Amino acid sequence: SAPQALQINVTTPIVPGETVTNNNSVPGTITVGAGTDLEIVFPPVGPVASGSILNYPAEVTNVGFSPANTFIVEVPIPDGLINVSAPSGCTRSGDNFSCEITDELANGDDPLVLNFSGQVAADGGSQLATTAIVRDSDPVDVDPSNDTDDLQVEVLPGTDASITKNRR
Repeated sequence: SAPQALQINVTTPIVPGETVTNNNSVPGTITVGAGTDLEIVFPPVGPVASGSILNYPAEVTNVGFSPANTFIVEVPIPDGLINVSAPSGCTRSGDNFSCEITDELANGDDPLVLNFSGQVAADGGSQLATTAIVRDSDPVDVDPSNDTDDLQVEVLPGTDASITKNRR
């Protein structure tokens, strides 16, 4: 949300023996913002054929007032996806990628795009699914309702090729 102006007036009490009393009050204005609000989304992807390569970007945008100085993006590997690669700076632990972002992301900046890809090993007629999360932002994210997004991709039947060798 947009920053709001807050009018304040600071006054100190007059103490006994004080000779100048017209300097005990100072009016002022403070601008108060909503803070950092990171949003993560998977743009629409798919459907994809079994055996093919799936590219699935995760995009992080700051829709809040304050810039995010650091944050973490976690993207679990969907079941049925193999040979998965992640952007530089992301680390894999088990079936999860964790990307620690240390570049400032301010409101109005282009989204941070993290490109993931892997080979579809799932059978046609199934779905690939995962949920990404953005967390641990500094300063704290004031709206957690947009800190996760689901990816669901329909898997189509792939090509069924075989090689036969005959000796002559």
